[in-house]
Amino acid sequence: MTADISGTGTQKAGKAFVVEAQPLLPAPGQPALRTENLTIHSKGVPLAAIDSGATVDGAIPDPGLHEWTIADAIAQHRPVLVVFATPVYCISRFCGPVTDAVEQLSKTYANRAEFIHVEIWRNFKKHVINQAAAEWLYRNKTLTEPWLYLIGANGMILDRWSSLFDVQEVAKDLQQLPPMKG
Repeated sequence: MTADISGTGTQKAGKAFVVEAQPLLPAPGQPALRTENLTIHSKGVPLAAIDSGATVDGAIPDPGLHEWTIADAIAQHRPVLVVFATPVYCISRFCGPVTDAVEQLSKTYANRAEFIHVEIWRNFKKHVINQAAAEWLYRNKTLTEPWLYLIGANGMILDRWSSLFDVQEVAKDLQQLPPMKG
């Protein structure tokens, strides 16, 4: 890249990066993983493993995002918007706002999709990743977060977004889904 910077003249910069032949993470057009993520119905699991926000006051802050497993939603042919995030332990600091945005979308588009939050950490202090998060995001000994996935009623990934996304873009995709029955 070349830029003309006032006071310093023309400057050049470059950066090499690897372009993979196939996406490392599940991608649009691929079948979604039928994951048995933790829910509020999971027995014998610390609440913080379901949502790290439970470490703040001992309650899951957004229980509506923890009703379904991805596997159950797909098996019942229900579209689903899944956010993989760790609101309390997030490195990027986007997880809390992203999870809050998904919760708001769930209120507006509850008739279009199920909404699921998958917590990244099963045990943050021991560095144990939740199995569901690992299945979707852990590659080459690396995990990035947050990620947002829209899965169609047919179980195919329709779209995905990483850390930063436009809520209106996600809302537009949700509006294109037909209303769910029952």
